Amino acid sequence: AAMVVETLGPDSFLRFPSQPPAAGPRELPHAVALRTGWSATDRAAVVSAVRNPMGHLQADAGQVVLGWHGRFWITDPGYQQYRAGEEREYTLGVQAHNVPVINGTIQKPRAAVVDLVETDPSGRQHTRLQLAGCYPGLPKDAVIAREIWFAAQGPATLVVRDTFGGLPAGAEIIHHWLGGHHLAWAFVGGWARLSDGRRAVWIGHAGAPIAPASLVRHPGSRGPIALAHPTRLSGAGGTSWWVFWCDDRGGWTPPQLRLQGTSLEVASGNSAAAPVRFE
Repeated sequence: AAMVVETLGPDSFLRFPSQPPAAGPRELPHAVALRTGWSATDRAAVVSAVRNPMGHLQADAGQVVLGWHGRFWITDPGYQQYRAGEEREYTLGVQAHNVPVINGTIQKPRAAVVDLVETDPSGRQHTRLQLAGCYPGLPKDAVIAREIWFAAQGPATLVVRDTFGGLPAGAEIIHHWLGGHHLAWAFVGGWARLSDGRRAVWIGHAGAPIAPASLVRHPGSRGPIALAHPTRLSGAGGTSWWVFWCDDRGGWTPPQLRLQGTSLEVASGNSAAAPVRFE
């Protein structure tokens, strides 16, 4: 290595001090990354934005993973298993990703459209993806959009909003959220709680309480358990809000959610801090 540096000369980039890039929203070739920093206590969310027909890329546009304190709390089954059977189904099937399953249909085309990556006026990292082109057989005017907000300051909150339009009336929507390895699940006040024994991530859905019966373990899983949460559209469209609240104290009081039209307010369950609005 030293010989390479000497060969390239004094102006080589290898002589420059190593510095991490600035933390913030960033669009990558097949993903969008949201990050508060580079230390173990920082949070990172990575959103799949696959838009290339290469067969080794999974059809999982909009899939979100959440990292915090050196581990992933909301995770992914991993790379495609080539051995036929339960493990391949675990990595590619209906339960494999947390993007919406619509009337039993999962994504096939790799056709995500990233139409927004920004830091909003409130300082929150924000991205929006259009996913309708990823689902086969939908009406031509169908709309499936996933938006993710990531609070870099204040309450440690990841908010996901799925917006639907032009779908068959009363369509069933199922979300599967896969928890990380060696985390304990609990349920309090309609919320799911993931904990490593010291900290907790609260998982909530605005409008539909989460029950213990929602937990499922795919036979191909080597440990991680998923939350399978079904809802049904009241018409041809609707909105589904998901909230992931990182609690450094590992408390047992979930946050509070309040829907106001097309916006959502999120407030801590054990402090008098003002609620945070997403819209």
